[in-house]
Amino acid sequence: MRLQLERSGGTIDLGSLPLARGGEAAIYAVPSSQAGGRTLVAKIYHQPDAVKARKLTAMLDHQLAAEENGHHWLAWPLERLLKIGAKRVCVGYVMPMVNGARPIHECYNPGLRRKYTPHFNYKYLLRTAKNLAGIVHRIHRHGYVIGDLNEGNILATPTAMITLVDCDSWQFSGHGEVFRCRVGRPEYTPPEIQGLSYGQSDRRAEQDLFGLAVMVWRLLMCGTHPFDGKFVAHGDPPSVAQRIRSGLFPYAPNGRRLVVPSALAPPLRTLDNGIRNLMLRCFVDGHQNPKLRPDGETWFHIIRAAERRLKICRRNPQHVFDAGLGVCPWCKLTERSGCDPFRAQPICRTAGRSVSCR
Repeated sequence: MRLQLERSGGTIDLGSLPLARGGEAAIYAVPSSQAGGRTLVAKIYHQPDAVKARKLTAMLDHQLAAEENGHHWLAWPLERLLKIGAKRVCVGYVMPMVNGARPIHECYNPGLRRKYTPHFNYKYLLRTAKNLAGIVHRIHRHGYVIGDLNEGNILATPTAMITLVDCDSWQFSGHGEVFRCRVGRPEYTPPEIQGLSYGQSDRRAEQDLFGLAVMVWRLLMCGTHPFDGKFVAHGDPPSVAQRIRSGLFPYAPNGRRLVVPSALAPPLRTLDNGIRNLMLRCFVDGHQNPKLRPDGETWFHIIRAAERRLKICRRNPQHVFDAGLGVCPWCKLTERSGCDPFRAQPICRTAGRSVSCR
């Protein structure tokens, strides 16, 4: 497949086999000899259309500073790709290749973590959550709404740095037009837009904040979803999306619970007090009033404070936890479940650098 770079005028030849394929597009490696010394990949849409083409133009005209200290925290479009010929239809774009990063679920899922990132203890997970919150805050300050925040478009490095991909799905205004986010995942979608058509809805920053809280929860609570749990009422158990819509948060402090926490999930007290309060603000208070959900800057500072209150278990140096707890929660969870979420590994004393939320 031979395509033209719109602004630089060069051409690239993409192989027939993509590196990855998703519902909307496929990702191809760009030959280094054709990338002008850069390490690039190309995203090619399965069904290119005029809206996608205009959206890419607007993104290129409203660039975000996507790199800091040599790390790409956004895989931002660099240049549109056109079909060669009379019509020159836009079929996709090139963006930086993110090296050395893995999908974030390989960090928070205990089984995958043991395989791919065994050094990722709770300190690393806190640092990852903090960096994600800082990036979400930056994005909102620039007027963008992510819309489809989920584990499929977040990458993490071995030093807990974050990169967001699929930036072309975000919602923003540019060139006199509102470009909506057409996609989403029910388990990261807040109650007020559950069941609505994503492409027909204008998203707001507070709706991203629901997905951010879900991601922070998954990072810090062994990959569980905040609305997972045991349904204790009569009838068929509702789906996660139905629980979100109805506000069936298993850890809500008041009222009769129709869903209770799973016996295999870490208890809520595992979380630092400040983080725990933000979770309740998002999933309980924010159920009726989305504006009460904590923003990325608030998450950033509360998680940073929690990092300073960590201590290391005497029995397993990979068990890092809040110093306010009397006993190691990971030892207790291991005894209860028979599976250690953080098996002993040689410990690294630094969990990577932080990014600023500014």
